[in-house]
Amino acid sequence: MVKEKSDFGHAKMPDIVVRVIDQRGTTMNVHTVQTMGTKTTNADVSYNLDGSESPNVLNGHDAISRSFWDGPALMIRTTLKLSDGTEERVLDRWELSDDGQTLTNSSTVSTEKGGAVLKLVCVKEKEGSPQ
Repeated sequence: MVKEKSDFGHAKMPDIVVRVIDQRGTTMNVHTVQTMGTKTTNADVSYNLDGSESPNVLNGHDAISRSFWDGPALMIRTTLKLSDGTEERVLDRWELSDDGQTLTNSSTVSTEKGGAVLKLVCVKEKEGSPQ
């Protein structure tokens, strides 16, 4: 994560975010490790890039995602059922720089109580470099 280029709005910015993305055919698997203070969380999700539904569990909640392309940007629309029964909708926009070294993920989160726009910028690590 490049902190100077990322923006978490009113939410607390994590200290570290590491993402490993593995695409095989029309399936994209994303493993995310995030650290805030002394707490580290892991998340694993899979997206079908052919537009079919992708069921996942996000932060303990059942979620359904569908992906589509907007020019060179991968868009992922996700709906989650929260504990109180309300829905949270997230529209992610994944954009890779022309040189393939920088991934910008912009997320628009909407709930009945409001929303937020978040931006996470990650730079590809060189093989063998320390975290």
